[in-house]
Amino acid sequence: MRVFVLDPYHAGSHAAWSNGYAEASQHEVHIVSMEGRFWKWRMHGGPVTLAEQTLAIAAKVGLPDVFIASDMVDLPTFLGLVRSWAAQVPAVLYMHENQLTYPISPSSTPDLTFGLMNWKSMLIADRVVYNSQFHRTEVEERLPGVLKNFPDYRHVDFLPDVVFKSSVLPVGVDLARFKKGVRSEGGAPLVLWNQRWEHDKNPTEMIDALTAVIEAGADIRIALCGENFRNEPEEFLEAREQWGDRLVHFGWAEEENYIDLVSGADIVLSTAKHEFFGIAVIEALYSGATGVLPRRLSYPEILYPETAEEHLYDDFDQMVQRIIHFAQNPHQASEAELTHYGQFNWSKVAPQYDNLLESL
Repeated sequence: MRVFVLDPYHAGSHAAWSNGYAEASQHEVHIVSMEGRFWKWRMHGGPVTLAEQTLAIAAKVGLPDVFIASDMVDLPTFLGLVRSWAAQVPAVLYMHENQLTYPISPSSTPDLTFGLMNWKSMLIADRVVYNSQFHRTEVEERLPGVLKNFPDYRHVDFLPDVVFKSSVLPVGVDLARFKKGVRSEGGAPLVLWNQRWEHDKNPTEMIDALTAVIEAGADIRIALCGENFRNEPEEFLEAREQWGDRLVHFGWAEEENYIDLVSGADIVLSTAKHEFFGIAVIEALYSGATGVLPRRLSYPEILYPETAEEHLYDDFDQMVQRIIHFAQNPHQASEAELTHYGQFNWSKVAPQYDNLLESL
């Protein structure tokens, strides 16, 4: 079967998703992509370029049997542009994230334009797939209130149809890069924060928590890695000065260095206000790190159920106590825990995608 993956924001976790599926699928997969920048313009103007590229690829390899589009695709516009030659090709919408519930930056104002693009894409897709049950539930609970804001013809009657054709499939993770459950030995426990340096990952609370852990006398090392889209994030620079030699890594980590950091981590910490899935956290958990994660978002869902309660926190003070506890009493992940996280490997997840697409 020939699959065309539509990925107009081909960077970060979006690129990891489309590339990972293309490499692990049993089908013939072609990625139709654009550079991962100018996200608003990608959603507005992307369908025109994607349609043009899709036709060029189809001329070389043949017509697609199915489209699978990321949530960044304005799917009605795209399908309208290719209707003359691909009108019968079914389309799956993969909700890697969404613009209805994504937390806006403090410097931005609410704008329903892009959330409504997501809604119309859900309407026209043959299947709607979310990367976590949390994500699906959040969108389905938010949609009625959003649609009822409008003066008339509010689309609410279409909600049951969208719910009916929706399901959940996790993002596959390239876990083959990591050694299962193997951590480096020696030195103070390493706390890893491998999140984007952005407001929705709540870095200020992370910095405050680790500072409190140090002030409480716990001996820890810290690695801060992840994408940074700001030139000089002030709170990070202050933390670097304050933590001194305890900070063993600061900034973006290239692949080999990143694998070493994840493999050497004793604790993986999140303070996120937004997480629809959690690729970076799963990478660390699979490598044997102990999670200290908020009891919200997708985290309760991805943790190994038998030990999840030990690793979730409800407030700031409990987070600090969890970090201190695991720094002083290392948790050794069981084979059952590591097998649980291994289920997110692309080798396990790709066949589920293949089966879904074949069903169409």
